[in-house]
Amino acid sequence: MTILDNFVGQKTIFRDSSCILGLSDADATISYDFGVSWNKVAEFKDYEPLFLERDPYYPQRAFVFMSGTQHFFTTDEGKTWQKFQIQPTPIGLWDSVDVSFNAVQKDLIILNIDRSPNPSSSLGAEKKVYYTKDGFRTDAKLVELDVDTCVFARSTPDFDSSVSPETIICTLKTMPKHPAGEGGQSNLIKTTDFFSSFEYIQHESLKDSETISLQVESAFIVVILSNPSVLVSKDAANFQKAEIDCDDGGISVLKSTPLSLRLSLTWRPPHFEHEKAALISDPTGLKFTRSEKKDPFSQSVSHNGVTFENFRVSEREHVTKYSVDDGRTWKSLEIIHDNFCKVEEGCSLHFDGRWPTLIQPGLLIASGINGKVYSKDYSGVYNQLSDENTYISRDGGASWKFAFSCASRVTRADQGNIIVAIPIPGYEDPVNQFHYSLDHGNSWLTYDLPEPLAALSVSTISNMPGTKIVISAQYKMTPKYIVYSVDFKGALRDVDTCAKAGGIEQMRGHKEQLFQMPNGQCLLKRTSGNYEQA
Repeated sequence: MTILDNFVGQKTIFRDSSCILGLSDADATISYDFGVSWNKVAEFKDYEPLFLERDPYYPQRAFVFMSGTQHFFTTDEGKTWQKFQIQPTPIGLWDSVDVSFNAVQKDLIILNIDRSPNPSSSLGAEKKVYYTKDGFRTDAKLVELDVDTCVFARSTPDFDSSVSPETIICTLKTMPKHPAGEGGQSNLIKTTDFFSSFEYIQHESLKDSETISLQVESAFIVVILSNPSVLVSKDAANFQKAEIDCDDGGISVLKSTPLSLRLSLTWRPPHFEHEKAALISDPTGLKFTRSEKKDPFSQSVSHNGVTFENFRVSEREHVTKYSVDDGRTWKSLEIIHDNFCKVEEGCSLHFDGRWPTLIQPGLLIASGINGKVYSKDYSGVYNQLSDENTYISRDGGASWKFAFSCASRVTRADQGNIIVAIPIPGYEDPVNQFHYSLDHGNSWLTYDLPEPLAALSVSTISNMPGTKIVISAQYKMTPKYIVYSVDFKGALRDVDTCAKAGGIEQMRGHKEQLFQMPNGQCLLKRTSGNYEQA
């Protein structure tokens, strides 16, 4: 147990590493032993850290953006830190930094800085874009063009591999003023040489229309326009208009796959607060179908090809369903071994933002409510957190079994061989213990904490590679922060590996072929991203 001086609001663990980095309002702390001991980052002594950004493609690298123009990055999991500058744009507490990483060349990075109006100063809102071609071994370079947002076409691993890694798409802040035939009317540009030259992207929809958003999702570049319409490109050269009716509606991009672009359409029809629909495309990203005729969902999550969504039934009620075919068909979440809640009678499991946690392929844990709907009262408050229970699924999310009373926050370690569920009985109740399972959720034991945790501030670090788990929270309603590092190494000593227990078995649940342990009584290991018998 460690008590830190300041509340840690942002933290991350470097992949397959024992190093955890945490940021508070005043300093940064780092642990090299899975949270057992902590030290302040000496290089940050005279700086105020604001934002922490991990590189999704280069797991040893992270960036810490400071208040001002001086910032830091590490390429060795926080062991050493290097400085770089962003001149002349200082970053403040009210600002945001959106990083566009390159999935192919790690030294190519774009920073989209959005300076928000500061209530305590005369500084107004502005946007600046910077880039580096050497991983910030030299200072960031300002894009001199009047750009609003820029992204690498190859900012996801799924995008067309024939496209140059240096291909950048940008939106301009204003429509350029030049005669027709000299670029036409377009505020969308493309460069392949870091702005030494560029070309205007031409499309009829770009005339007299503002760009609302520009992003790369899976294998698609998506441009949302104010007219309203959506342009899509799969090669960063040809942009085509998506065939969707989005009049009087707002559009946002959902998590997608290389074979299907997914959009959310929201509008305000008469006599109804909001309606939402999910639009799912064919492989071209141009032809869409609605996922269901109801008024669907506000949130979603996917694990191993299974998507969970909330569908709105009325202004104050929703139901949760799952899909195994990219949202084309939906089914209710069955609760097994419950004589009072039968799916054929319209009773099933429903979530409200506390989505399932993936423990191992096919093994999920979630907090929810059983019934016909998840409802909220007339004050606008949903079912109280204290009404929820914790459930476990061993077939990818098709069916669920009651685990224990009350909602919980779940984390895992050792490739999911260790599961820890921290009960959250209510927003104001202290957390005095946690439950843990060493047999993939078949049975649970309880561990009492020496010091209680404040429920609202409890957090964990997911997917720890070793046998330790880290739990942290505000300490006794003070500015201090308490961190528990619990090692389960001894508890796993007598558990057989899957090979000794008789191998792994195929499970049902969805179209992907996944495997799980017989009765959960053995351990798995992972090699090159795949789960295997230990």
